[in-house]
Amino acid sequence: MGGGMRGRLIFPPVAALARRWRRVSLLNQFMLITAAILLVGALVIGWWINRRIEEDVTQNAVRLAGVFVDGTIAPHVWEVGDLGQLSDIQKAHLNQLLKTNIQLGSFVAFNVWRPDGSIAYSNLDTPPDFNGLKGQGVTRALQGEVYVH
Repeated sequence: MGGGMRGRLIFPPVAALARRWRRVSLLNQFMLITAAILLVGALVIGWWINRRIEEDVTQNAVRLAGVFVDGTIAPHVWEVGDLGQLSDIQKAHLNQLLKTNIQLGSFVAFNVWRPDGSIAYSNLDTPPDFNGLKGQGVTRALQGEVYVH
């Protein structure tokens, strides 16, 4: 099994590529390898930056929603804790507030949940059914966390 056998074991296109690579000067080999490393590095860093920006934008939106809820919505939903539901007057106030913010593009839907996981208020005609999320989302919200789905 001398040198002749070695050439037969390599896939022909790979052998041709290896021969061409050996003909390229060392400087050009260095430049090609460096370019490949820089390209992979740029792709990885670009992916990482994109992910961070997406996370930051989501967190900022959640913070703004929290401020909106605390300052604007919370005064209208205190009844849910005491009575378990909202009066028609409070629902009308919420509908008007949310209508304005939905037209501005701030919110698409807004739901107020009871501690048992049922919906006390929704600005949608048919509230969504989040049976799979009730436990996790409501539990985290009751602990004071913001839950985003």
